[in-house]
This record gives sequence, C-alpha cells and structure tokens, in this order.
Amino acid sequence: MASTIVGKSGRVYVQGEMLQRHREDEKLSVFKAESGNQSFVLKSVTRPFYDLSLRLAGEFAGSRRLRMPVDCNQEHGILIYPYFKSTLLALILEDPDFPMSERKKILRFAGEAIQELHSKDWIHIGTPLYNPGGKN
Repeated sequence: MASTIVGKSGRVYVQGEMLQRHREDEKLSVFKAESGNQSFVLKSVTRPFYDLSLRLAGEFAGSRRLRMPVDCNQEHGILIYPYFKSTLLALILEDPDFPMSERKKILRFAGEAIQELHSKDWIHIGTPLYNPGGKN
C-alpha cells in the first residue's frame, strides 16, 4: 500500500501505523491514517469484498446504525472508515461501572442494525463472540 492514498472524494490520507496485520497477505493489513486533523482506518480488501462493500454502502446510505466506509480508493481496493480508539465491547468490558441502561441501549441498537440488514435480505454472519478464558 502506498504511504499516501487519495480517496474518491479527493481527500488525501497519509498512512500511519499498522493496526492489524493480515495473517496471509500483508497487503490486506489494516492501517491508521491521518487526513487534516482527523484519523481514519485504511482497510485494503479483495476486489469482490470491495465491490460488495460499496454495494452494501449504497443500499444503506444514511443508516445511523451500520458502520459504512466514508471514502474509498478503487485503484488499490481500499475502504476508508472513521477511526475510533476502542470498540463498544472494550468500552463495556474495561469499565465495570458502565451503566446497565447504556449497555441495554447498545444491545438494542446492535439488534436494530442486524434487523436493518435483514429487512433488505442481507445476512450478517459476523465474527465469533469474544470469550475471555474460553474458546470461541
């Protein structure tokens, strides 16, 4: 991946640290990037995944519950997402005082996001649940 990527929007992203190394193909690793004073995630994907992701983003444009790319680079097959320092799961696990009412909201919104996918005949297979101390 080049150290500078130009998105379809014309925005320039400067590649930074590797966030996640792809175990089989390093070109498909995930990187943090900066553009202006904002941080982003650059995710190189295979062409079929790239095309499907853009189709999905088009179908769910404006969704408040689904995380969609905010930009892309067709030449390199890169999807660009906003960068967040943590995940909702980590936020909840790391803060035992996280209010139960907020936990319930997060679960409800996650369920609504899956329902939104199903309403347009998309299936979410997701990833294995996080299971500390056990097998996933």
